[in-house]
Amino acid sequence: MNFFSAPRLLLLLFATLIIQTVNAQFYNGYQMEFGKNRIQYDDNRFWTFMRFPNYDTYFYVGGYELAAYTGRTADAEIEKIEKLLDYKLDGRLQFIIYNKLSEAKQTNIGLETEESVNNNTGGLTRIVGNKIFIYFNGSHQDLLRQIRAGIARVLFEQIMYGGDLKDRIQNSALLTIPDWYLQGLVSYLSRGWDTELDNRVRDGVISGRYRKFNRLTGADAFYAGHAFWKYIADTYTTSSISNLLYMTRINRNIESGFNYVLGLTMKEMAFNFNLWLNANYAMTDKGRDSVLSKPLAFRTKKDRLYTQLRTSPDGRYAAYVVNDLGRYKVKLFDISKRSNRRVLKGGYRSYTRETDESFPVLAWHPSGKLLGIIRERKGFLWYATYTLDGRELNEDKLFNFEKVLDFSYSDDGQSIVLSGVQRGQSDIFVYNLRSHTYEQITKDLYDDLQPRFINNTTGIVFSSARSN
Repeated sequence: MNFFSAPRLLLLLFATLIIQTVNAQFYNGYQMEFGKNRIQYDDNRFWTFMRFPNYDTYFYVGGYELAAYTGRTADAEIEKIEKLLDYKLDGRLQFIIYNKLSEAKQTNIGLETEESVNNNTGGLTRIVGNKIFIYFNGSHQDLLRQIRAGIARVLFEQIMYGGDLKDRIQNSALLTIPDWYLQGLVSYLSRGWDTELDNRVRDGVISGRYRKFNRLTGADAFYAGHAFWKYIADTYTTSSISNLLYMTRINRNIESGFNYVLGLTMKEMAFNFNLWLNANYAMTDKGRDSVLSKPLAFRTKKDRLYTQLRTSPDGRYAAYVVNDLGRYKVKLFDISKRSNRRVLKGGYRSYTRETDESFPVLAWHPSGKLLGIIRERKGFLWYATYTLDGRELNEDKLFNFEKVLDFSYSDDGQSIVLSGVQRGQSDIFVYNLRSHTYEQITKDLYDDLQPRFINNTTGIVFSSARSN
């Protein structure tokens, strides 16, 4: 009998399909219900891992440096947060590291528990059991914040709900944690205090949005919660934080935790917290002069995010990006005619995952007749040019980079200088638009951002995290 007869070929084909399906399910982490899988543009991602005493770092091609950085830093961060919370980590952590956010959003792991995702304005730190999902957005400082946030979230859940899955499910039904309590504490443990937080909290205080503290949701809950835990640590002691968590778990009630540890009700705590905020920010603008400015009047919507405002060299046009939960539009505003036009659109809305605000990135050609756009689409980088006169959009793939954070043109318009990500590092490159070749200017672990040509394209200025 011929081995390659029709029945045997059908059987072989069926077996091949089964193996491919099993491999796909293993790659995705879970077998999902029909219609709930993420769209994936790259199914050739082979994972490997490095083992450390208390955790493992999982990575794929291009992510070795990110995994090594996580391995070097995570141990010290675990020790710091364990000491602050007075609790020892139960079990091993698994850091699942993605090279960029758009690739992290393709995973199906933990998708069925999407409601429990820690998705806040401070960045996405997804937790599934002891798995911590992190990604690189061009900033090692933000990557470190994600590592800290993941550790803090796992420790918090173990303190409140126990380390065993059965205990977590049972205890979570008995104890309700408000957004400001959890998100604020994770942010405080992972981020500390910086100028952006200070400005956000100041705005909330001056506008009066924090008066009804217990009813806060969304971004207000996140920033007010961070400020609240800072108030606890500054007014009392950092040891009060671990005591509050312990008593909250014992009594299954947040109010009881404050009563036992600080001797105050939640209403009294909220009142004192508001007094503390107002004392810090009430007189903040006294003695300051406002900068005279003329508003750029175009219609905006409250629930939209407006970024990448770029003014043309002649000052006639303003290009900007409008982001609606991941669905974006690049728009061109004619300042003299007060008219708007759409250049391109892309992306899709996502209500449960973090919005990627890092693209598109815009830059004006020195002639003022061309707008350059770099964006991510279907797993690739694309470089597009929009001509104002002909209203034409031309787009080609941009290879050799995992991500472009910012760029600008040379004086002759033949080259661009860009901050690009390669192998877990953000460095400066000069890219020739004619030959499609590039020259790497910096190559180190420091984050190099926002490059611009100066002195008739003979020099480059950029911002950097380097210390010298």
